[in-house]
Amino acid sequence: MSIEEAILEEVRELSAEKQEEALRLVRGLRQPPAVPYDDRAREMRWIRENRAAYLNKWVSIEGDRLIMADDDAMKVYQAAKAEGIRSPVVVHIVPEDELPVVGYWR
Repeated sequence: MSIEEAILEEVRELSAEKQEEALRLVRGLRQPPAVPYDDRAREMRWIRENRAAYLNKWVSIEGDRLIMADDDAMKVYQAAKAEGIRSPVVVHIVPEDELPVVGYWR
């Protein structure tokens, strides 16, 4: 007997009310809880658009809004937390990578 068959056998012996309760429980298990998700696309766009103005600075961004820019990452982080941002985006802005110089020898 498979585990599924064993479970069904046990459930069949329950009262109709308990069977409904078991069914609600199983349906709840099948659906994972909704988890809020933010892909941070607005923050990444802000970085692309404003990179040149903040080179070598730490910045905190929420959506398309700059919270703070400074040389000290901890100050930037603390400023974002002080505004009530639960999970702040804090990034060190560096120049975009240029294509590497590759030599070719024979």
